[in-house]
Amino acid sequence: MEKPKCVTCSDEHMSEEERLKKHTELLRKERDNPRWGAYWLSFADDEKPKGEQFLGVVVIKAPGFLHAVKRAWDLKINPGGEVLGNYMDEAEIEKAEMPYDTLLSKAALEYYMPGVTKEIPNVD
Repeated sequence: MEKPKCVTCSDEHMSEEERLKKHTELLRKERDNPRWGAYWLSFADDEKPKGEQFLGVVVIKAPGFLHAVKRAWDLKINPGGEVLGNYMDEAEIEKAEMPYDTLLSKAALEYYMPGVTKEIPNVD
């Protein structure tokens, strides 16, 4: 599977070396000033037909958004596509008894948090 471009680091005018340097710099900033917590990562592919665009959600504990995305890759639970992320209240995740570090389908999300998929872009 081809890795998608990092929206945070990509710029069509940047060379691959410049992108890597910027990505490394952003990871270093997260490491130096961490915001540890749960990150909700929602994956979608706008190029797929309607009804197939949503690829899943992963909740990961990390010191920042980019570290959460990297951890998803390391755990082989990043399905590709584009990723949107949000810092989440861990109490909300634990109350719903959602698993961490697991790729969740639309049906699984509805099981843990009924109605939540209505709030996620590209979920039909």
